[in-house]
Amino acid sequence: MKITGYLLLLLGIILYLFPEIDLAISSLFFEEGEGFYLNNEPIFKAIYKSVNILVPLITVAIVGGYIYQLFRKKAFQKFNKRALVYLFLVFSIGSGIVVNLGLKESFGRARPMEIIQFGGNKEFSPAAVINDKYINQCASFSCGHCSFALGFIAFYFLFRKSWVLVLTLGYGLLVSFGRVAQGGHFFSDFIFSFIVMFFSAKIIYYYMYERKRD
Repeated sequence: MKITGYLLLLLGIILYLFPEIDLAISSLFFEEGEGFYLNNEPIFKAIYKSVNILVPLITVAIVGGYIYQLFRKKAFQKFNKRALVYLFLVFSIGSGIVVNLGLKESFGRARPMEIIQFGGNKEFSPAAVINDKYINQCASFSCGHCSFALGFIAFYFLFRKSWVLVLTLGYGLLVSFGRVAQGGHFFSDFIFSFIVMFFSAKIIYYYMYERKRD
């Protein structure tokens, strides 16, 4: 997985240096007079809503599982207390704190559907560039739904099974594609959320599982 981190960082740098890539990708899903033509497709609406449903379900499962094991003094085979704490930290720090409370509240980036190039009335700003004009108004950078969905990669770090990687990454990429296709986020919003969640999962796993064996 080392090369994955390097590739993500490289892609993030490229998107920062060449912001026109974001516009080119978003334009693939935009038609004059129609807007982002996949925005109202039921399948993409369902994928978007799936995150809103899974957030409380995963939270209750993690917290409930931890409390159950704490009082019953009986550990689940796959999801013991340490594993549940690991998952909680990845989702809460990566998606909750870094992306939703940090990046989204600090950069003031307008969404594709909000910018002039795609029929809106706001200026386009590149990824990772603060736009003071729209702080507290726009929150495109980075993608909150993407960050939660991509956070499931933490399950791969726990189990190291290829099928787990396929399922978790597949869901994350599906949600991310939907957000870009709907005009809700730029491609770089997804990539930077992926960077945050990948390194959150990797670094927290290191300190909770690998560091003791060094």
